[in-house]
Amino acid sequence: MKTGNHTFNPFIIWQLTKKDYISLLEDHMLVRALKIAGVEQMPIYKSVQSILEDDRVEIHSNPQKYGLPD
Repeated sequence: MKTGNHTFNPFIIWQLTKKDYISLLEDHMLVRALKIAGVEQMPIYKSVQSILEDDRVEIHSNPQKYGLPD
């Protein structure tokens, strides 16, 4: 899979900090709960889903700074 100027390798082992792992787990649980509640039928969910499935979207493992204030 091509992501921007980089090729995605699904076999790279990622290391997460405990804080990042817990955040990922909480986010996953929240998304599961929202799906159970029926959020998948809402236009906002469908919009986000279409953006994530678009091949032109880049997802960075490290946050990128673009001169935005902290």
